[in-house]
Amino acid sequence: MDSKLGYKPRNLIAPDSLSAEHLEEVEALLAALDANEDVQNPLPAWAAETTPFAPAAN
Repeated sequence: MDSKLGYKPRNLIAPDSLSAEHLEEVEALLAALDANEDVQNPLPAWAAETTPFAPAAN
């Protein structure tokens, strides 16, 4: 038996709605979280499933 605890965001964000500067900040934050060994599966709340960080559909 296997189980996972997860979070489903209520407010999804379209990446194209962010300015280039804000998008860079988000990408830098995700890179920093990914580099931290205590953080597992950091995913932003993107509205589009085609982004490279989008989780697999269940």
